[in-house]
Amino acid sequence: MVSEQDEPGVGDQVLVPWGFDEVEGEIVEVYSTGLGPRATVRLVGELDGPTVVVPLDSLVARTAHRDEPGGAAASAREYEGLVDSALRRAAVEFNLVGPRPGAPDTGVDFELSLGKRRLLVEVKHYGGSGRVSTDTVLTITGLAKGDDAALLVANVPLAPSALHRLQQLAQGRTRVGFAQWRGTEDDPELRDAFVRLLSNW
Repeated sequence: MVSEQDEPGVGDQVLVPWGFDEVEGEIVEVYSTGLGPRATVRLVGELDGPTVVVPLDSLVARTAHRDEPGGAAASAREYEGLVDSALRRAAVEFNLVGPRPGAPDTGVDFELSLGKRRLLVEVKHYGGSGRVSTDTVLTITGLAKGDDAALLVANVPLAPSALHRLQQLAQGRTRVGFAQWRGTEDDPELRDAFVRLLSNW
């Protein structure tokens, strides 16, 4: 098992970012590249299962409470409800319509709008210590097309590689934002994310 202070290593059970979700896996190799440490992870614990290569800092240790029935799912649902309330407070301040559930064609959790422009919001809740991966940032970036902007809200910070990628995207005028939100004390950070996105909209 990975401790919060140690980097995961070979044999550790981890959660691997997979689109907007996570899948279970076991690290089978760790190595360095010019882009930082990478891990080869065997998915779903099958001896001959498929493997993927991901940035080491994108992996989240599997924690005991994630294995309890309903534990992580209940926390994620509760977190999503709290973020919904925070989005409603921000929507009033910025004269946005919503939030409402994301349209089926987007696959996101919430959608806010200003005229014909949409702000698509994906909410990620990590049950243990961890960081938002570059892959998750790139997935949400794919939603920011045309007049749409995308915002990722999570209860954990960005991995260093994900932060770097988000900064690169912002320089390129891509309308993608991030807010770490753990409770109402983080409403100012959510508000700042809105300001950054709306200034480029």
